[in-house]
Amino acid sequence: MSLTPAAAVPCPRETMTTSSVDYIIQHYVFPCQLTVFTFVAYKTIQKIANEQTRVVARHSFFLLIAIDFLILATMLPQSLFSFEFFYSSESLRRLFHYSKIVINSSANYFSAVEIFLTLTICAECYVKARQLTRVEKIFKGQLYGLLILGIFGVSLTITFYHFFIYELKTGYQCDGTKLLSRVAASEDYFSMSSVKIFNTNQAICSIIVPGVLVLVLVRKIVHFIKEGKMPLKEVEDSECQQFFSSTDCEVAYKRELLVYFPLIAISFVLSHSVSFIPFLIDLFPSLRGPAFVDIISITNNMLLWGKLVTLYAIFKSCHLLGASGLVAEF
Repeated sequence: MSLTPAAAVPCPRETMTTSSVDYIIQHYVFPCQLTVFTFVAYKTIQKIANEQTRVVARHSFFLLIAIDFLILATMLPQSLFSFEFFYSSESLRRLFHYSKIVINSSANYFSAVEIFLTLTICAECYVKARQLTRVEKIFKGQLYGLLILGIFGVSLTITFYHFFIYELKTGYQCDGTKLLSRVAASEDYFSMSSVKIFNTNQAICSIIVPGVLVLVLVRKIVHFIKEGKMPLKEVEDSECQQFFSSTDCEVAYKRELLVYFPLIAISFVLSHSVSFIPFLIDLFPSLRGPAFVDIISITNNMLLWGKLVTLYAIFKSCHLLGASGLVAEF
């Protein structure tokens, strides 16, 4: 007896989002986030690409924009498949399934790079605010190149396991033909206990430690500004001094810096604290429930909003710090 149906029945094709909440996020919210990022990235690149613009950590900021773009690129396929043109095509659905493991793993990797780049930018602002001449050399020339390579290498060391802990599972369509259906955990390379150790390590190294360090660095920078330990230098071509007196400039710039530097810390720490929830669920499977997929969708989206706010706050802080004349070296 043949297992193949006598007449193939067309299978209805539905959106590839995981739930109604995920559909709303992917179909409506993510396109808005992509638009906001494109606008912010365009405006900031337009500003800092001008060599006459004084911006602290210029090169690191360019890298940060590129990494945020790659993070959004890894999230784009899930959003696209909430639209009928994509989810109604069998070939596109299969392409998405086959690439899902690489896409998800790459997202984890780029997120780790983004975290360490943010920490590096905060460190550079702190070092230049303190005028630590010897340490400033780290952010120039070959040493800076090695620092960036180190960031990419450490990020890969922390997140590499994501490329090996999943496998593709197959199911069947309504007409009896095979259909690649989902991504599932695999123990071909690592046991589940090993994965828990890797998850814990990633949470500590790329969320907790960087979060604490960013808080400490921002707190110290804010302290310098409040205590007047970063006096406005006599920079003839300071953007502010071209129009106002030194005193007016100092007050205006410091007021804004005291808004944007804390905003970096708040958005960075809060958004990445939320992203810690999926790690907890992986460590304690008993926490999984009917709302698990919705929680993942919401936390990922909140993390993305946090990245956008952090990106803008970093740009404003680095630009204000340089344009004000509070930092003479760039």
